[in-house]
Amino acid sequence: VDFVWASKDMLSYWIVLKFYSGGDVQSEIDDCRDNNLELPIGKAKNWICQLCMALKHVHSLHIVHRDVKGGNMFITGGD
Repeated sequence: VDFVWASKDMLSYWIVLKFYSGGDVQSEIDDCRDNNLELPIGKAKNWICQLCMALKHVHSLHIVHRDVKGGNMFITGGD
């Protein structure tokens, strides 16, 4: 998250994220499925490893992510 702010009454919040040129994990999975391609196992393992490390980090800060899914996992670009 790059920027967070709230309305004056503190009832509304906005979160601004960076643009990730690689899209998201779910789009990559859907693209493979739609084109009858196999998702490389190394890529999937990399994503899962990074997800586990990220969740371990936020949990150590007593933060719980309530919406872990491929559409919320962004890819920075490249392979």
